[in-house]
Formats: sequence, C-alpha cells, structure tokens
Amino acid sequence: SPTSGPFQIASVAEAAQQASQRASWAATTLQDFERQQLEKGCDTGWLATMKQVAKQAAEAAEESAQSCKVHAAGVRESCLDAFRSRKSRVPCKNFLAGRCTKGVACDFSHDEADMQARPLMLKSMKQCIFHAKGNCMRGPACPFSHGEDESKEIEKYVDILRKEKKQSGG
Repeated sequence: SPTSGPFQIASVAEAAQQASQRASWAATTLQDFERQQLEKGCDTGWLATMKQVAKQAAEAAEESAQSCKVHAAGVRESCLDAFRSRKSRVPCKNFLAGRCTKGVACDFSHDEADMQARPLMLKSMKQCIFHAKGNCMRGPACPFSHGEDESKEIEKYVDILRKEKKQSGG
C-alpha cells in the first residue's frame, strides 16, 4: 500500500523472505522424496508437479521480499527527507544580522513570511515565555502575546468574536 510505513513494509519483506525460505525447503524436501520414490520404483508424476509449484512459490516469495525491501528503503528515505526538510518558523538570528553561514542547512527560518508581524487577532492570549525572559526570536511575528497590554488587546478581539458568535446563533 502507498500509505504503508517503512516498518510495516520491512515486516512484510521479512515475512516474504521467510516464505521464500520455506518454499525452497519444501522444493528441496520434495526433490529428496522424489529420489527415494524413484529408487523404490513408485510413480513420481505428482511429485514433479508439487516440486515445480514449490519452486515457483519460492521464486515469487523471493521476488516479493526484494521488492518490499526496495520499497521500504525508498519510503524510509522519503520520511527522512521530509523530516530533514521541516524547518522551524523561528527566525534565524544570524540570518537577520546577515551572518548565517549554514544556508539551507540552517535549522531556523530564513523566510521573510516568518518575520512579518502577526496581526493581534491571530495571536494567542497566552504570554510568550521567551518574551518574558527578554529573548523571543520571533518578535512581532510571535504567535503569543508580548506583555499585558497586548494580551488585553487580544482579549478584546476574542470577546468581540464570542459576542458575534452568540448573536449569529452559533
């Protein structure tokens, strides 16, 4: 399945690998049994068919195992790439000062959108713990309020929205 995770795919690959080993064992066992039956002069027509079926099962299972392993490796790499490409929205203080040497490898944002002031109506009334300590890197782009005055302004917006919601019956 395209939505399967790398661990699920790896488990299926392991199961396919085990199925391949079992089918190979079955084919070998049937071959040995066929040899014994020939020595006794018994009819071995059905054994040839069974041996062929076991051999085909072993080949199909081995092919499936290899396909799963390749797919699991690809999914694992794409998951790692997605994780690596996830950037913080916290502005890079070195970039802002014009001296970030990490470029695209930097864990912090170099995006102008992350540095734009956030409208008060989109901020949380919850106080920014970093601003309280004097070191909020997001500045006006921070999603949390900076100081009591800003919290009170945000609270006004929230009250207005609540009143409008009540009046509209929602």
